[in-house]
Amino acid sequence: MAGLATQPGYAFAMKRQPNLVRRRNTFYFRARVPVALVVRVGRSELWRSLRTTDPGLARLRAWRLAARLEQLWVSVRRSVTQEQIDQLIREWLREQLAFDKVTRTDIAFAEGHEHPGESQSDAAARMLMQDAEDSLFEWRDTVARSDWQKAALEVNALLAGRGIQLPRDSDPYRLLCLGMCVALRQYHGIRIDRSNGRWGDDLGPFAGGPIETPAPAGTALVPAGGPTLEKAAEDFLDEKSRLNRLKPKRKMELQAALNLLCRHLGRSKPLRTVGRSEVGGLRSLLTKLPSNFTKKFGDRPLEEIAAEAPRMGLQPLRPETINQKYLGIFETFFGWCVEGGQIEENPASGIKVKVGRSSHTDQGRGTFNLEELQKIFAAPLFIGCKSRSRVYDPGSFKVRDHRYWIPVLGLFTGARLNELCQLETHDIKEIDGVLCLDIAPTAEKSVKTQAGIRRVPIHPGLLQLGFRLFVDEMQGDGAHRLFPEIEVGRGGYLSENVSKWFGRFLETTLGEELVDARRLVFHSFRHCMKDALRAAGVEERIQDQLLGHESGHVSGDYGEGYKPPRLFEEISKVKFEGLDLSRLHSGIG
Repeated sequence: MAGLATQPGYAFAMKRQPNLVRRRNTFYFRARVPVALVVRVGRSELWRSLRTTDPGLARLRAWRLAARLEQLWVSVRRSVTQEQIDQLIREWLREQLAFDKVTRTDIAFAEGHEHPGESQSDAAARMLMQDAEDSLFEWRDTVARSDWQKAALEVNALLAGRGIQLPRDSDPYRLLCLGMCVALRQYHGIRIDRSNGRWGDDLGPFAGGPIETPAPAGTALVPAGGPTLEKAAEDFLDEKSRLNRLKPKRKMELQAALNLLCRHLGRSKPLRTVGRSEVGGLRSLLTKLPSNFTKKFGDRPLEEIAAEAPRMGLQPLRPETINQKYLGIFETFFGWCVEGGQIEENPASGIKVKVGRSSHTDQGRGTFNLEELQKIFAAPLFIGCKSRSRVYDPGSFKVRDHRYWIPVLGLFTGARLNELCQLETHDIKEIDGVLCLDIAPTAEKSVKTQAGIRRVPIHPGLLQLGFRLFVDEMQGDGAHRLFPEIEVGRGGYLSENVSKWFGRFLETTLGEELVDARRLVFHSFRHCMKDALRAAGVEERIQDQLLGHESGHVSGDYGEGYKPPRLFEEISKVKFEGLDLSRLHSGIG
């Protein structure tokens, strides 16, 4: 830096830097847009925070921005117009939607993928919906991150098909890619609408007029009077990502909540104008929205979704979900803005949905009853199936991977799904002469709470099914993880894909309507173990230690808790009366 500052040209430039503005000790870059380009740029003046209070560093950054801006003006004058970009995207979207219609008339791709009792047409509909939902989730996240490069493949094909040459390092190319990201999000949302029988105005916001696309990452400009709501949200996410080492799933939750906030209140809304009544109004709307409303309805106005959801028989979001996944994030975000001096008061402070006493009981995850457990463990997956991939068809093949062992472990330990998915072979060990699961965090593993760090004795029922032999085999093979075939999901957790698979398994085995009505998920095994421990007369503090629950007793905060021999004695009392597991094979190949 010192060498650069001694150069004559640099010193001269530092003295003559007209684009530098200081506000509240922070320096900003300010530049007027050439009159001839105001219409195309959409504003007459550009602002950008230089993120420093140091005058020398501010001058250097402003000097560099001014040079880049001159290059940008030249590029804009020579580039294709925004109207031309919009037209290209509209044409592409129309072509893709027409192709989607043709695709739905040929269901040959679903042959061999039918679930038991499912017709080929039903299988095709299910597969199309699944693909559209997964794709929409992917492109929504892409748009939220302004990851324009992800659409490069589609844009290159579009340009090549029309004989258009556009430099890959130009701003129009990046804008076209951003527009394509938005179009892909819209496209897959329309596919979901079609799968649900809604064939209305397909193009939506792409029917005409300019297409709004997010600004490329790192190029957002600060308008006079403070940042926009969207810019503040981007800065918040950037800081959290850099300093807190967020797991992808948590980052996606933050992005989803703040994207909803910006979408409803207006992305260009000045941060300082957000009022408490507006956040309260959004809270009211959230109580009327169904789960997965973005997947089901795309980017339709929240008011429309709230009005249509009851007519479709869709259940509203649970109060706990609203508070944790939305209102709590809003409060944290605006609190961060207050700490940074961008606003004076937190407009989301204390805004919550009241949770009734019966909320967890009435609307929480269900518990498997005896009949449901019997159906689960009488499925071909557990007693013998056709092949490794055809687990729903009866046969003599013995599955010996996580699909067999994780549900069995869930039943006999009550452990959380991610705790089981991330088990390493050395986590199953003898402690004081008792074989236990040693559940503890490492650089690669996490626990939900401090109470989640625990040792769970292996139930005799697991030993009878050959779990120890399975562990010995994996350790003998030199495996690091007990279930190495499980891949990390997009949210950063090993449990994500297993959770989705088990959900599909339950729907196929028990029926989709029953699973949905009873709110049955993998976590239902945990409720089963809680009920079984209670029925066996195990005292509550031991129940909490086995399940990794926070103890409500003051004495539970002292000492190391009960030793494995006592815990084994207590967990061995657990019996699932009436559940016949005699047909389960050992799980060893």
